[in-house]
Amino acid sequence: MELTFQELEKELRARKFRPLYLLYGEESYFIDKISNNIEDNLLDEAQKGFNQSVVYGADTNANALISSLKRYPVMSPYQLIILKEAHRMKDIKKLIPYLENPVNSSILVICYKNKSNFIDKRTKAFKAIDTYCYSMASNRLYEDKVPAWIASYIKQQNYSIDPEAAMVLTTYVGADLSKLSNELDKLMLNVRKGSEIHKEHIEKFIGISKEYNVFELQNALAAKNHQKVYRMLAAFIQNPKEHHILKYIGALFSFYVKLFKYHELKYQDRGVIAKSLGINPYFIKEYVQASKIYDLNNVANIIGILHEYDLKAKGVASGSQDSSSLFKEMIFKILN
Repeated sequence: MELTFQELEKELRARKFRPLYLLYGEESYFIDKISNNIEDNLLDEAQKGFNQSVVYGADTNANALISSLKRYPVMSPYQLIILKEAHRMKDIKKLIPYLENPVNSSILVICYKNKSNFIDKRTKAFKAIDTYCYSMASNRLYEDKVPAWIASYIKQQNYSIDPEAAMVLTTYVGADLSKLSNELDKLMLNVRKGSEIHKEHIEKFIGISKEYNVFELQNALAAKNHQKVYRMLAAFIQNPKEHHILKYIGALFSFYVKLFKYHELKYQDRGVIAKSLGINPYFIKEYVQASKIYDLNNVANIIGILHEYDLKAKGVASGSQDSSSLFKEMIFKILN
């Protein structure tokens, strides 16, 4: 049975267990959350010593795992085996016959961090396994969905966050939910319970420079504020390790692609625009302002420049230019 993360959490809270859990996909955060939930709550501390084990795909094989799964629990209704990094298990497909007919007193959690499931969903084997199994596809969030995830995560801890702060954090950390949750936990340790988190909190407690960050560079470029852009650029090239060009290209590319779409949507309702761009309506004003400075042809040219320098920064036709030289050249072309 395929469940969402929220549905699976609800089943676990109700202590509804199945002998098989298949947690797979590219986003490790959701896989780890469900796996840790089962590990922490299925058995009590007295039962864990004899009945709970964690194994890794690179260190085990199908025969050894099946042998363990066929053992009976000791003074407990269940034994729990968590198979982490299952994609590293060379003979994992040999588990399929066991998965088609599992031992009900053994609960196996398979954490398969990869793009695809090791069992083809179209096969009879998967359909048989689906009878006994809770499965969950853990997909990466698109970056435009991350601010909403941040707001939800914060809300669960009795905090709130303003849209600009959520966007700054997304731009700075990216869509890695494990890193984001760590940064948010750090923030909440330093902000009074029940408070709203602002950009100033992020700058103070996470260490993002108030002026020298990708979000501020984006705003300065959008306003064609030459003085501010070149002041920031001078600071960036003084610390090329911390401010590598590739750290900035992705965010700038996303902004200008959305600006291109805004030009095509600007006469529509604000709600339609926000949904189409995948942004909070709070940020529409930035696109309104930028659209007055950059027409559609300008934006198309800048997208081309960003694509060109993304390739060069990755070593394609860049000659002997280093990151700092490429950064200066790219910024000059965008502004001119």
